[in-house]
Amino acid sequence: MIERRIGRAAILLLAAVLLAAGQAGMAPSRKAAAPPPSASTGGETDSANPLGATPAETSTDRYELNWLTDHYNAGTAAIVDARPLENFVAGHIPGATHLPFEDFLSGKPKQLDYLPPDQPIIVYCDGGDCDASHKVKKMLHEFDFAEVYVFVPGYPAWRDAGLAVEQGTPETLP
Repeated sequence: MIERRIGRAAILLLAAVLLAAGQAGMAPSRKAAAPPPSASTGGETDSANPLGATPAETSTDRYELNWLTDHYNAGTAAIVDARPLENFVAGHIPGATHLPFEDFLSGKPKQLDYLPPDQPIIVYCDGGDCDASHKVKKMLHEFDFAEVYVFVPGYPAWRDAGLAVEQGTPETLP
């Protein structure tokens, strides 16, 4: 219980740092909105690394909220919510595909048919000690999705930054 609270406190501290960085002019100038139908990242990127990770980054774990909002706004990655259905229904990043780890237990989830195989995927969960996004990332690799990133701070960082959220079940979303 105490470890979970410490983990959540660390996420809140990270969110505060990211918000402070944003006020210093290092974050996107607008809050995340629906991605445009077709947009580029606005800069040159390596085709083998369209999300712009530097060579020094040996992990696909990402912590920067502005990194996520940049790619969300540009429409350069599919967003996947790995949290349980009740958490997704309560609130999620608009347009995110709900894909919890449990959906893989009975074979190939139907959601995989709607994820673009040639586009990077960013997976998130509840941040902190939540490992659902890492489990989903591993399963996506098993189904030949090559470029999968985990946004480690998760949905709480997005929500706490005051970015747009959507509520409802996957069936009620367009």
